[in-house]
Amino acid sequence: MADIEIIGLALTEENIKDVLTHVLAKSQELVDAAVDDCYNEAYDTVPVATGQLRSSLTPVYAGDSGESTPTMVVGYVYADDLVADYGQYVELGTRFMVAQPFLRPAYEVAAETMTSDADHVLDGL
Repeated sequence: MADIEIIGLALTEENIKDVLTHVLAKSQELVDAAVDDCYNEAYDTVPVATGQLRSSLTPVYAGDSGESTPTMVVGYVYADDLVADYGQYVELGTRFMVAQPFLRPAYEVAAETMTSDADHVLDGL
């Protein structure tokens, strides 16, 4: 198989596997850190009357989601509607109630942090 040269770096098939393994591991770390950031931000900003909505917040990490693949890493936070079935009304509002977003702003904070941290994925190669 032919070697590939990227910006002066010669990669063999073996090196490519090592690079992909490294990038996947770093990506999982980034996603898990973003899930933590998102969960913490949502937990701190969710409106609390009884605490039920706050207790419904559920983080799902990259290795636990069952949705991650070798080319895609998935992690997220959601308000479990089996615990508190009104989270969407608080987040988005209704015609009778003003929205009090807590998940969207948390995702935005986590995405900003993750984007800035993604610059270091290839460090250590």
